Amino acid sequence: MTLSRSAGRLAKLTVVLCLALSMLGFAIPAASASKGHGWLRLAHLSPNTPALDVYLYSFGDPHARIVLKHVSYGMVSPYERVPAGEYTVAMRAMSATATSKPVLSATVNVASGRAYTVAGMGPVSGLQLQVLRDRLTAPRGKALVRVIQASMHQTAVTVSAAMTVLGRKLKFTAVTRYQAVKPGDLLVRAVGESEHGSERFKLAANTIYTFVIMDDSGHLKVAGLEDSAGSKVMPSGGAQMGFGGTAPRPGCWPRPEGPSGCAIAGARRCMRGDLTTPSGRHISPIRVVRRPVAAVVLACGLLAAGAGVAGLAAASQSGRPAVPLGRAKLVPVPLGRQAPAPQPFRRKVARPTRLIIPSIGVRTKLIRLGLTSSGALQPPATTAVAGWYTGSPRPGATGAAVIGGHIDSQQGPGIFFRLRVLHRGSRVYVRRANGTLAVFKVTAVRSYLKTRFPTEAVYGPAPGAQLRLITCGGTFDYGTGHYLSNVVVFATLVPRGAR
Repeated sequence: MTLSRSAGRLAKLTVVLCLALSMLGFAIPAASASKGHGWLRLAHLSPNTPALDVYLYSFGDPHARIVLKHVSYGMVSPYERVPAGEYTVAMRAMSATATSKPVLSATVNVASGRAYTVAGMGPVSGLQLQVLRDRLTAPRGKALVRVIQASMHQTAVTVSAAMTVLGRKLKFTAVTRYQAVKPGDLLVRAVGESEHGSERFKLAANTIYTFVIMDDSGHLKVAGLEDSAGSKVMPSGGAQMGFGGTAPRPGCWPRPEGPSGCAIAGARRCMRGDLTTPSGRHISPIRVVRRPVAAVVLACGLLAAGAGVAGLAAASQSGRPAVPLGRAKLVPVPLGRQAPAPQPFRRKVARPTRLIIPSIGVRTKLIRLGLTSSGALQPPATTAVAGWYTGSPRPGATGAAVIGGHIDSQQGPGIFFRLRVLHRGSRVYVRRANGTLAVFKVTAVRSYLKTRFPTEAVYGPAPGAQLRLITCGGTFDYGTGHYLSNVVVFATLVPRGAR
């Protein structure tokens, strides 16, 4: 009797240890976060200042990270993704040597997850570098807009969009706060003392814009910058992109003569807390504890189960299935004209037609995806192809393009079975209808529980041209027939000429 009680206490202690191990399994991936990055772009908004060469240096490094040659009035560079930290922006006379004294310079501290515009503003006699913080989130279903008054000829300019006044009697170099406006066709008017100008824009939901008012020949020019863009309609919750054909089947011992005893219906019976013998007979854990020797065996089994739970927890983060990865099929790097970085002044890019990821053997046409009746991201109708969510930006345009694909079917691996093994630096290629290639570099691979899916981070506004690849991963729930997690790959466009 005493031994049975001791065994019971041991079993309880083992359960506690198992829970601790399981929590540790969930905590491990969180501890391995990568260093943060921010976004930076450069602009020349001084009307009477001649063209300049602009240099960007990271703190303590004499070699320029970015060099922009012959930057003239009205030019704005694409965003550059940079590690968080301190940077120096230096402007030099056009064609001056890199070691010559800058015309002016300024320091900017880039915080992780933030975006900045560093603009040369003011008259040539009082030229200054202004550091502007750019917004990366917009109210759901709205567009955000702000105004930069870069006209020197008009000392007070009023800017309006339809019936909304965006800025009243703005002085030269003034910058307004962002305002939320209704998306759609919008006529933006700028009226000064003696000149005026207007331009029509089509604003998208969940997108952020900057309108720049500039001097032009006899009138004011209204230029629209696309700061960041997200999906026009953001899908709700996680995506259902798998059927469990490669998932482990915990809870039963496989039978040597045939399929595992955990094949769906059997698995539901075995996962109710009972132990199952190799012959399929169910034994209550309570009955085992009453036997001293069996209690010790149970304690060891529970400890092993605890390690298994921790493993499942880690698998929930890494999406490791029971089916081995095997070797990826050979897919060559595609050839073609590389697409340039998107210009801040919005322009349309060609639609995506194919996706190629050589490192994991993916080569597939891209179908069009929408939303399900519940508002979630629509999964492709077949597990053999991936799809582009048409509510997201096109790959290579400003914002986060979204491509989804299945991890598996009921029989075996799907098109994105190996997606989780991508790593930072892996290349992803998107062929577009005009034959150009948008080349992306993977910056992170994350796994999220669907109950905690980060909608804003995946589908929300993003600066520059970015890409999200989505599939399922983690533990497969045989009760619901769904994976509990999503694997999301984050990638950014590789500038033309960069490696």
